[in-house]
Amino acid sequence: MNGPGLHRRLAQLFDRPEPTIKDWIKAARQRGYLSPAVPGRRAAGPGPLLSHAEDGPRTPSA
Repeated sequence: MNGPGLHRRLAQLFDRPEPTIKDWIKAARQRGYLSPAVPGRRAAGPGPLLSHAEDGPRTPSA
């Protein structure tokens, strides 16, 4: 689920307004669940909390 219209598709999937989805994505980045945004790129990778899943569960520090 990536590419153009991702916010719109997620808003429809979760039955939430697009601004709410954008807030969720921003919060996920700030909390370490998604990688930082890279200008000019659409994709996001797992953040530090998800990229070390093989180490066991981690608790956010904030």
